Amino acid sequence: MKLNTHYHLKGRALKTALAVFLAELFAVILGRSSSFYSSIAAVICMMKNHEMTQKKGIERLIGTVVGGLLGWAFLELFIRLPYYKELFYPFMAPFGVLLVIYVLNVMNRQTSCMIGCVVFLSIAVNFNRSLSEIPVYVIDRIFDTTLGIAMASIVSALPLWNPKPEKKEEQV
Repeated sequence: MKLNTHYHLKGRALKTALAVFLAELFAVILGRSSSFYSSIAAVICMMKNHEMTQKKGIERLIGTVVGGLLGWAFLELFIRLPYYKELFYPFMAPFGVLLVIYVLNVMNRQTSCMIGCVVFLSIAVNFNRSLSEIPVYVIDRIFDTTLGIAMASIVSALPLWNPKPEKKEEQV
């Protein structure tokens, strides 16, 4: 492997770091219990320009909402069953993933499928709280993701960080 010793940090890297800083700062200011999800959203959504960042943010938000709501629905339906973990994880979790993919495809949001499935699994399979905490947990995940998306979008809109278009030489 050849190392690129001439690399230096540029626009997108600096924008990403600033978006993470703002996501972390706002998480503290808002008294969020965790800034993990907002910082991850800021990193994932930051693209090379503002339009692409907004598009990625919308994809992520839609996937997060659909995956979160379906994960919540699955928990509400199945968590009370005996042997929930033993039955749900191998049999119902894949069905839930298919449902997330189906819903997002029906919505014509194919690019949101991956994050929708991740959020579904993080809620339906990785949930170790009481039943009464399900709605709060889902809303927190959606809020934290939205915070990170907003920070990435705001930072990407700053003219200081957008590359200047190359000037074309005028023909005589």
